[in-house]
Amino acid sequence: LPALLYLATRLTRMDNRDVRTLIKVMLVAVALQSLLMIRESAAGSSPLYEVQRGLLEGVKPAKGPFPFMWNASVFLAIWPPLFIYAIARARDLKARIAWGVGLMLVLLANTHTMERAGLAASLLAIMTCMMSSRLRKPVLVVLGLLAIGYLPWSTTRAGGSLLARFQETDKSRYAYRIAAINLLKSSDWDPIFGIGWARFDRLAGQHGTEEEVVAWGSRRATVAEIAAGSRLHNVWLAMLVEFGVVGALLTVGLAIMLLRAALALRARKRRGERIDGALFVAMTAALLSVAAIGYYQNVYMMAGSLSVAWVFYSILVTHPRVFALDESDQPTRV
Repeated sequence: LPALLYLATRLTRMDNRDVRTLIKVMLVAVALQSLLMIRESAAGSSPLYEVQRGLLEGVKPAKGPFPFMWNASVFLAIWPPLFIYAIARARDLKARIAWGVGLMLVLLANTHTMERAGLAASLLAIMTCMMSSRLRKPVLVVLGLLAIGYLPWSTTRAGGSLLARFQETDKSRYAYRIAAINLLKSSDWDPIFGIGWARFDRLAGQHGTEEEVVAWGSRRATVAEIAAGSRLHNVWLAMLVEFGVVGALLTVGLAIMLLRAALALRARKRRGERIDGALFVAMTAALLSVAAIGYYQNVYMMAGSLSVAWVFYSILVTHPRVFALDESDQPTRV
């Protein structure tokens, strides 16, 4: 997939205006999808995911576009920085309000997934947009509106349930990481190539301990019992465990390529070129939200969300001309 996207972005002749149009189309689609999610959830069933794990007591499961609630949460967490960018690029108040409403719909839909990491990553991505002077004012306005709406939202069913999840004790991920660290120290782990794709669940139980912890906020179990048959739920540690030093170096290489792209754009700006730095920051913030969730979830197994992430990544590192502003393009400040 990365190789195909690299070729696609290299061979097409997209410019800054083309990318902005593409982003707007995607944002409208995501806002409408979020509205459907909120509507169906309020009606007593949720199209967010097919399998429910007792997080929404009394809510009937319904089939939808995502196999699990965390898939939906990761997908929704990608878009808030792009909505911030659309608000900043809007040329009149009505357009800014429309994009702002879309952003709120996406954030509200994310709360209905009951996933803590997704909501936290969305807020982190929004605040990351503060790195761009053009995005700073929209971010402050959005954060102010969220602060005002927090109290009424916290009294709703979805708000109260999600806040309760932030307070529950759950050391299941701690158990996975203990097993992973023990696995790294064992002869089952190959330092060069790791243990192989998605094989942690087969070996995890053998490297757990008898330490008792509270799992999933509901019952006590040993680290070995919790880890047995479970995914690692930490993509960054999983890269080292499952792909060894080779996988870890490739992951670091991706980050270096992104940094190189940022430095190249900065150099072009110093030479006097007009660069859409706000777009670069917004896309980078979208990737950051996925990376942050990756600390808690197996995002490398979420094909739908990663397809979007790889599109943004490939544009950032291989398609520098889309950040060049045309001389006639005078973006409106907000």
